[in-house]
Amino acid sequence: MATSVQEWNASLAALLERAPRADDLKRVSDPDLIDTISSLERAKGTISAAQAHAEIAFRDSQVDLQRRQDVPRALRGRGVADQIAMARRITPTQASGQVALHRVLIETLPRTTSLLERGEISEWAAQEVAKNVFVLDDDKRAQIDAELEPRLPTLTATRTGNVTRARAQELDPAAAVARAKRAVADRRTSLRPAPDGMSILRSVLPTKDGVAAYKTLTQVAKSAKSSGDERSKGQIMADTLVERVTGAKTVDEIPVEVNLLMTDTTLLNDDDRAAWMDGHPIPGRLARDIALGVASSPAGIRRSPDPDETELSGVDDGQAGAAPEHAVQDELAHGPDATEDPERAPCEPERRAGPTGPSPNDLTNAARWIRRLYTDPRTGELVAADPRRRLFRGEVRRFILQRDQRCRTPWCDAAIHDIDHATRYADGGATTADNGIGHCQRFNLVKEIPGWTTTQQPGADGEPSTLTITTPTGHRYTSSAPALQPPVDSAPADGPPADPLPTVPPPDDGDPGDAYPRAG
Repeated sequence: MATSVQEWNASLAALLERAPRADDLKRVSDPDLIDTISSLERAKGTISAAQAHAEIAFRDSQVDLQRRQDVPRALRGRGVADQIAMARRITPTQASGQVALHRVLIETLPRTTSLLERGEISEWAAQEVAKNVFVLDDDKRAQIDAELEPRLPTLTATRTGNVTRARAQELDPAAAVARAKRAVADRRTSLRPAPDGMSILRSVLPTKDGVAAYKTLTQVAKSAKSSGDERSKGQIMADTLVERVTGAKTVDEIPVEVNLLMTDTTLLNDDDRAAWMDGHPIPGRLARDIALGVASSPAGIRRSPDPDETELSGVDDGQAGAAPEHAVQDELAHGPDATEDPERAPCEPERRAGPTGPSPNDLTNAARWIRRLYTDPRTGELVAADPRRRLFRGEVRRFILQRDQRCRTPWCDAAIHDIDHATRYADGGATTADNGIGHCQRFNLVKEIPGWTTTQQPGADGEPSTLTITTPTGHRYTSSAPALQPPVDSAPADGPPADPLPTVPPPDDGDPGDAYPRAG
């Protein structure tokens, strides 16, 4: 017999199926449209509260299950947020932060929870209250909950956070100091992609440090402008930041290695497929310029391609029977040791390019080195490497890192920390590229909790390899290795080539979990 919750889930699914579509709403009067918007907003609050209750009930049930499974006390609760993250299609970090806030909300803020259940405040406002009372004891949380109840429906979410923080500081100054210390301890720097081949370098610093750094950059910019520098103030500040951090005037002087993944046709011809630099998408044309250290010819200037010269000299063929070479990894290696790797070889200058690709002279002058990787010509997935050791080391490890690019846990998108066996070595899993998988450190620990299993299905018939994760509740989630280029269908024997599929955009880089207290 179906439970009331199962019946509600079925009713909700049916209701969502009947949600008004665009054509329906075009025939509705303006007052009715406003009523619809208001009703949906209130419904979002009610649903958010129900979801928060469900998450806390699930957490409590899982902790109790792990206790009965004799999981050590310190490890109980591990994997809970990861299951919630996959169910909600968010990152585990976001899920951890929100579960922590939901515990505060549901367990210690009943009045704020009631307002959310009735749809009188938004989920954002409720989380602002929970976030700002996080360091208080239960009695002070209850006091703030009672004091703010009549005011919250009239406040914006941002104002709600400010009012709650101010009252929390008044009730417990010591907790305010503890919160400030917690914030300082959580200072960090992150890098995220931005459009048009740019990136966002973001630092969360104590106020005095941030102000001092910004003031210094501003003074340098003003001084340079007064000396006749033609760059804008913002350009000078950005360039100065790079110079001060790296100690180099130009990127070519920086003694680091940058992984640039691109197809061979992008590097050596006029193909403009998107490339990837350390996980960030950049235009193919810009990638070619970076790889060669010179600007490619402007579009419209034609060169005569030579179809007979199709190999890149100095690039290792790899093992016998490997997939056709369809992509290269350009490693921007700078510094005195850049030419000492015997596996690297310079670009051969005799290679002629397509209409807008690099000229032979470009390749002659290019101060870059190329290491080969392989992609399946149909799926675009990196597929071949030569495993020579039992552990994931050397070229096998490098290959898996470049193939997977980010943690393969669905919707995680964290940096790869561990290369592990998809099918456990103890269960007979082989130490091969097909069974190797890149995970963040968090999930590599989570999957050792009882009830978790992972399997990797190698790609076949033009399909990418697929990782399947089974959670303790029996739910299954899959992820495929990211393609360096969009897969293309084989052209019919008597027809024109199929159009390539569009590139799948990278996941949204927004991570509101950064602002939340970290749980566990």
